[in-house]
Amino acid sequence: MNSIFKFLGVLLCSLLLVSCETNEEELLQNGSEQVVDLKSKQIIVARQNDCTISINNANPIATAGETRTFTVSHTISGNPSIQWSILNGAYTQILGSTTSSTFTVRFNAGFEEATIRVVVDGNSNDCDLRMTVTSIGGDPCPNPPTPAPIYSEFGTPVPAGYIQGNLGSNQICTTTINNMLSVPFDSCDSYSWSISPGGNQGGVFPSGNSAVVIINTPGTYRVTLVTSNDKGSRTELFLLYAQNCNGLGGGGF
Repeated sequence: MNSIFKFLGVLLCSLLLVSCETNEEELLQNGSEQVVDLKSKQIIVARQNDCTISINNANPIATAGETRTFTVSHTISGNPSIQWSILNGAYTQILGSTTSSTFTVRFNAGFEEATIRVVVDGNSNDCDLRMTVTSIGGDPCPNPPTPAPIYSEFGTPVPAGYIQGNLGSNQICTTTINNMLSVPFDSCDSYSWSISPGGNQGGVFPSGNSAVVIINTPGTYRVTLVTSNDKGSRTELFLLYAQNCNGLGGGGF
């Protein structure tokens, strides 16, 4: 009797092993495999629809205040589209493109966890990979403000010398209202805008890292931005050349 029970036990274990192997083989064949690094508990490769995708610099731990660039590798032929995004990532900031092979993220103060997602989409197949990054604390604002030129985006009408959307363009029509100046946002920093001359001649109306400018009188104006944090401050100067554009005004929103 004992021999029979032993035999049945060995047979049951063998069946379980075969079942596990079969399930693993099915995962490899059904286009949904995810390979996990057991030490870091991070997904490093996902296979979907007969393609393989991976992210380098895939450390699942980040320090608040850290800026990191991820790069995707894939096996889709041709020139597939790439789309990065952040899921459930409070206090994270995307720096630069979301449609190239690289993706740069800043983990700002207050960051705890975020899921980085990249989708590579070809004509006949696509890959979708997600990776979770968790904070380990650290100094969220380790550096003084980063130098950043002021970007201008003015509403119509605009003078002949102004190229709309061009970095640094500073030709402006008087009395237009949809004139925006800005620098990249950093949650570590505070922003202080001013204009000279001001008063009835010109005004600047700040909203954090951006400001609306309204000029009433033709002339040259100096817009000053002081960006500060607990590590230091930086001053940027932007010159505006205002002219009366045949009496036209009102950029409109």
